Amino acid sequence: MRLSSTVARLVVATAAVAVVVSCDNPPASPKFGNGISGGPTGTAPVVPPAPGSVDSNRPFVRIDTPATNGLLFNIGDSILVVTRIIDDRALQSLNLTGYKFTGSANLGTLTQTIRYSQIQVGNLRADLTDTIIRRYMKPAVPVDSTVDSLVIIAIATDAQGNADTTRRRVQIVKGPDVKIEAPVMNDSVSQGIAMAVRVHVTHPDGVNSVTFRVQGEATWPTRLDTTVTTTYTGTQRDVTVNAAIPIPPNAPVRTRVTISASAIDINRNPGATTPVVVIVRAAGTTTPRVTQVVPPRLETSDSITVNATGDGITSIGFIMYDSVMTLMKRDSVLLPAPPTSNATAKLPLNLTPADQGRRVNIASFAVDQAGVHGYSVSASSGGTQSNVTLAYTDTSLIVFGHTFGLPRPGIVGDIAVDEGRGNVFLSNLSFNRLEIWQVGSGSFYAPGVAVGSAPWGLARTNSPDSLLVANSGGTNISKVFIGSTNAALIREDLTNRIRTRTAPLFEVTETIDQTNKVSVVVGNPLLFSNRPQYIGQIANGNIFFSTRPTIEAPSGMIHWLDPSQAFPDLRTIVNYKTANKPNYLIIDADSVQVKPSLASSGLPDTLVVWDHPPGTTLPSDSVRKVTGVGSAVLAIQAKVGSDIVAIPRIDVNSIGLTDTTFVAVSGDRNWIAFGYGNTGAAGNIFMASPGFFSPIFSQTDFTNNAAEHIFGLALDSTGITVAAHGGESYFGSVDVPFHLRLQGKYSTFSHGAGIALHPAARGASTPPDERLAFVASDDATIQILDVAHYLSAGILPIKTKLYGPLRVTRRFPSDPPDVVMKLYGIATTGLVVIDVRATDFTPVP
Repeated sequence: MRLSSTVARLVVATAAVAVVVSCDNPPASPKFGNGISGGPTGTAPVVPPAPGSVDSNRPFVRIDTPATNGLLFNIGDSILVVTRIIDDRALQSLNLTGYKFTGSANLGTLTQTIRYSQIQVGNLRADLTDTIIRRYMKPAVPVDSTVDSLVIIAIATDAQGNADTTRRRVQIVKGPDVKIEAPVMNDSVSQGIAMAVRVHVTHPDGVNSVTFRVQGEATWPTRLDTTVTTTYTGTQRDVTVNAAIPIPPNAPVRTRVTISASAIDINRNPGATTPVVVIVRAAGTTTPRVTQVVPPRLETSDSITVNATGDGITSIGFIMYDSVMTLMKRDSVLLPAPPTSNATAKLPLNLTPADQGRRVNIASFAVDQAGVHGYSVSASSGGTQSNVTLAYTDTSLIVFGHTFGLPRPGIVGDIAVDEGRGNVFLSNLSFNRLEIWQVGSGSFYAPGVAVGSAPWGLARTNSPDSLLVANSGGTNISKVFIGSTNAALIREDLTNRIRTRTAPLFEVTETIDQTNKVSVVVGNPLLFSNRPQYIGQIANGNIFFSTRPTIEAPSGMIHWLDPSQAFPDLRTIVNYKTANKPNYLIIDADSVQVKPSLASSGLPDTLVVWDHPPGTTLPSDSVRKVTGVGSAVLAIQAKVGSDIVAIPRIDVNSIGLTDTTFVAVSGDRNWIAFGYGNTGAAGNIFMASPGFFSPIFSQTDFTNNAAEHIFGLALDSTGITVAAHGGESYFGSVDVPFHLRLQGKYSTFSHGAGIALHPAARGASTPPDERLAFVASDDATIQILDVAHYLSAGILPIKTKLYGPLRVTRRFPSDPPDVVMKLYGIATTGLVVIDVRATDFTPVP
């Protein structure tokens, strides 16, 4: 089979064994450098130095690996550089550095940056004149993640300071992430026993092939040089290759075995990792050495990792004790034949819900083929341990919930739950998809559902079979059919994707001079980000959304629209401060202009207002008025049915939301709340219902009393209570005349993520087991609060702290009967699903 040029180059780069004579500046004649030919042998100078002569000849350096310019290497990978240096008298040192060059020398903008850290090889022996040096260059920290070329520069120096330079240019690409998980660096392997090799490769687009090579030293009586290549079809984003490689029985003790690994992704980009070196030991001379990896927090379905080396490991196990060292559980697994000198196993804990919240101590053990037991020792210590009572233990907390890794790594913006059909929807901003987790399989539907650009906010519609998706990478909203338990039938209704028009705002200043002349000034249109972020729909069908600020439009806004319109118009909700100015803010108009009169005429200026019939794509029409803003607004409303609004005496600098603005809808859909994060100062909460918007006075009163940032927002089932999570958690009333009055606070852990209310919560009159709030805090806990007395009802420690929203629903129909609620949150490791039982919290009477 003929390899493409990319693959052919990769083979040379990753195998790192070809000896190719190559130099960007090869010596053309004895006059170059010290007169060494640099050919395939290159072992001696053409002209020997005269005795006692001054050493003015330069040494000679060439880079043999990477063998040619243009080879591909993955971001963050180490690069093997093999150089040959020769001198006619005495070599002194070799310097290797990897540079990134940007700009242009012709324009005077050329800069060079060290991308791969300098390696200095010095103190060479005095009589050395010809040597080959192999070194792995490692990327400088922090790792540069740009895709660009890298120039490797090698400088050889002789004992008199004469120097020669050569270079090789390679390309840094975004290829697979390759890890050799077994064996580990500087481990030992027994003679005559198989060595387990495990290579783990990931890439978000998919892995095409994985290759690893195991080599013994060239002096071994029995040669070891084994290459294993595995090729994949379809889209495999996370693959592991396992193999058992026999070590020859006559392999010399204390010699080395080298394992190297590389991979190619489906885009033909390469990836590699630093080789692992292990040492050969004599057979039958050791007790199994056992180390373990036990995270400080474990879920009941988690596993621990146990590593063992010995003379043919046949089984691996763990021992679990409670906090007072009473035995809780002992379990082990038999390893597949043939026994290997090194073994790694992930041992599932298989704990029960009753174990959640307990602190445990864990030790581990291994047994070799002779029946010798070894018990865990600290990974940082040497030696072995054969006494179970002296086994090294790790302490861990068994936490609540189960974490399910995303099928595609990415940032999740929001969560929506269809409890009746057992589906949980996540918006994956990085892949323009909805991820669907299904309770029936306990896993994600692999293809997901394609939607718009950078999907963020999610909201169930008034119709239970549809989901709204706020596409923050554009200015549109997707509508997705979700009315099926078959994920393959869930898809976006593209014909009903809602596209939005621009929504400029105009400040109009209107003054009257001493002669009663009306002068009008219209400022430039005020434009804000209109890219939907969080979204919700209320009972009358109107859809509200906050917008995502951008670098070019750093202020966001709140909009709403009527989806029953054929072409819905954006309506704008302006949150503002008043000002003693003769101005108006005109919103939801297509354009506003002024036709000034001549200064000498004494006539008023003419205000021209343009707008189109709402909910249509008909062209704009206009009115012209010399009698001020109010008459112009009334005229355009009468002419085309315009929906424009004019607000007097407004501070235009107070308009706009410069941070994440959360949206929450009450269970009965009569109220919608907006929580403006404003991390630079106190946040703000304002609300809307049909025909009502929170007065500025109420908003200011609530803000002044709470004085909090906002990291999460929730409304209860009937819109009686609004809850927010900031430095603390605080709760306000929603009803009139007690609108947005602070009712209570609880000192939850500072900062964190979302807040959610029990789906049946309806104010202080709710039964104690339902008047609950759940707060995701930065200390990796979910705190349960009573929203009538503002007291703790319980704490659920979780494995990893959450970011983004927190959701709570009733149990799924398929859940065990003792599950009373379910919580859903997002961690960097995936979706966290928590089954809450009545025994997990204590209602406040």
